[in-house]
Amino acid sequence: MTTKPLPDELSALLGVPAATLHLDALPPPDELPQAKSLDSAAPVASFFAEGTAAGPPLPLALPARAPFTLSRAFGEPAAFLVEPEGPFTLLRGMVDPLDAPDGLLVADSRTQPVSLRQGAWLLDLDAGRVQIWRLPAESGPRLRAEASPLPAEPPPWPGLEALTEGYSCPSWLERRVKMLASSPDPLNRLVAAGMLHRLWSPADRTERQRALRAAMAGDAPMVGSIRRWLVTVPAWEALEEEVRLRALALTAEIEALAELLLEDELSGRAAASRVLACRDDLASIATVLAIAGRPEGAWHEAILASDRAAFHHSAALADALFLDADDPWLQAVARVEPDAWWGALICR
Repeated sequence: MTTKPLPDELSALLGVPAATLHLDALPPPDELPQAKSLDSAAPVASFFAEGTAAGPPLPLALPARAPFTLSRAFGEPAAFLVEPEGPFTLLRGMVDPLDAPDGLLVADSRTQPVSLRQGAWLLDLDAGRVQIWRLPAESGPRLRAEASPLPAEPPPWPGLEALTEGYSCPSWLERRVKMLASSPDPLNRLVAAGMLHRLWSPADRTERQRALRAAMAGDAPMVGSIRRWLVTVPAWEALEEEVRLRALALTAEIEALAELLLEDELSGRAAASRVLACRDDLASIATVLAIAGRPEGAWHEAILASDRAAFHHSAALADALFLDADDPWLQAVARVEPDAWWGALICR
């Protein structure tokens, strides 16, 4: 692990001050065999398409716990295959889904940089150069010195059963919660718990009666179990800083959406869907922070800033979103957030 100043343009995109950050950096690419059968202006996906590519993708060694895998095209050092392990934010450049069932993305860094943020990790690709930053959990003097001794993490995930306490859970919500809880990004544990509380609904009359009695007694479903789970959080301030950075990254993606739509409608639609999902994730995090009794600080202001950006770019969001009306997650979000801008986009 070395340290290196975060470039000014990335500092501006992330909303963090220019400072020396912990860095995992890969060296510039070695000389690679160039494909003679592919035109230099060919779409980047062609470097990975079966029957078209010059050779198999070349996997790159990444830092431990990095929440993505990365491979370089055999015939083009500036073309990459990225497999993120969870939700991510595209800060600049363009990525496109590969026509494959594995959630793979292709990133073209031949003519412009591509920067992806996933939790506390930042992946930057530029003309074949690969750099990976582990962003700090706290601001202040520690940004320039040693890492915080207290991890910016919630406690270990207690399991779905411990939080539901005997209530049933629909299969779609169970899958989504478990996926988030197992994400390499620790912040997604808060998303998972908040989503469980916000989007759960009773399955039958018996559960409705039980939930009603619990709410009347001041102990709504999931609230007590989530509060008990969070009792041992070691560093709330560090976690809240992670929330603030995620909200700032969302604002940057919203503000870039209109221009992206003009350049590439498919990428713009994908970005709009990420915006909606990320904002709902922040609503889940805010719910958990409220359950834990945390005050509304800089993290809350950053979320409000993303809402203001969404208001200014509401037309682009409305034009770009293409939603599956049968998706049970979208239906649940629309049910619980009908007056919020992202819930209203689903309801339209």
